[in-house]
Amino acid sequence: MNTLVLVMALVGLSYLSGLLGRSHSVRGLGLPSGSEWIVLGFLLGPDLLGIVDRAVQMDVEPVLFISLGWVALVIGIDYGVVRTRYLSRHRLLLGAALGLLTVGTVATVAWLLIPYLEPEHTPLERWALALGLGAVASETTSNAVRWVVERHGASGPLAEMLDDLAEAKDIAPILVACVGLCLHPRFDLGHRTWLMASALPIGVVAVSVVLGLVASVMLSREERTEQSWGILVGICLLAAGTAARARLPVVAALFTLGLALGFTSRHRRRILTMIDSTRRSALVPALLLAGARLGPQTIVHHAFIVGAVLIVRTITLHGIALFVRLPVLARSAKPLIGWAMMPAGEITMCIGLSFALTFRGSVGDAVLVTAAVVTLVGEIIGPLSLRAALARAGEIPVVAAEAA
Repeated sequence: MNTLVLVMALVGLSYLSGLLGRSHSVRGLGLPSGSEWIVLGFLLGPDLLGIVDRAVQMDVEPVLFISLGWVALVIGIDYGVVRTRYLSRHRLLLGAALGLLTVGTVATVAWLLIPYLEPEHTPLERWALALGLGAVASETTSNAVRWVVERHGASGPLAEMLDDLAEAKDIAPILVACVGLCLHPRFDLGHRTWLMASALPIGVVAVSVVLGLVASVMLSREERTEQSWGILVGICLLAAGTAARARLPVVAALFTLGLALGFTSRHRRRILTMIDSTRRSALVPALLLAGARLGPQTIVHHAFIVGAVLIVRTITLHGIALFVRLPVLARSAKPLIGWAMMPAGEITMCIGLSFALTFRGSVGDAVLVTAAVVTLVGEIIGPLSLRAALARAGEIPVVAAEAA
């Protein structure tokens, strides 16, 4: 496929997905994680139908960096908000702690197993791969919870708690992934000490925070939508260019910018209303091209590490479910909570694709394959288990449960 044709097809797909996302009549179409686009990209990839070959994929990589950065920006602005309700400080801290626990457990086990399952990696690659695998194995997407709630009319303390924890967990995989992405040897630091290695990433994050504060001040004085778009896009391009110039992850810079903007702006809801529909427009082309980067040989080569991550992730989520205090009426659903926390989505795939774009070769491929498999497995198990848990807790109406 010609590069120009692919770019035009991605633009058309982005516009169509955004248009459908804004339509109330078709908003429920598709799967909560968007994994159907991963499968479609896998079929169109060079190892199967060959429509999207590897040369064309390399040509559109700058577009992918911007798409992933924009998704990270929207996630950062939206962090801590469930629809129009702000999360409590207790739920934020609990969700972040659970996310870090999952990341730490999976990353530790992966770091111990890598020398046995994939011994060709250097010590630096071993650390980067372990952090990447921990990051893609820790998300519980709130999209799945909202998908089940909207389709079956569920409401109650269990649905609210799972939605809140899934939203609060988002910060853990993104921050850990940013650390892993900064381990690539793209720039020469002279004397490689930990202080020198951390100075540049911390500097870019600090610049992003400052730019987020600047955007907050500028948007607070501008009520017109067109001018607000200009301010936001300009600030984002400045942050993305700073990160790209330093050869650091654009995802880290724009997520930090969005986080600073979201927590400091008085017009957070207006900004979210303005840009929330663009998240899917940026995500769908990225999912399609992520699937195109996968191949049967890549999946088989990393099958053991993927299987190990899936097992550790499942055990960790079930362990977390045992210690989470459930509402009184929902305690009968406790055996299903671990399975209900399995769904992964946009954050997992954005991290996997970011690693594939940053680390050429085995490290990036392993993280991307793991992210895709975690997303697909969670898509199969998660919504069904979540629906069963909410039905057992009595939070799904009887008519909807019988129809399901």
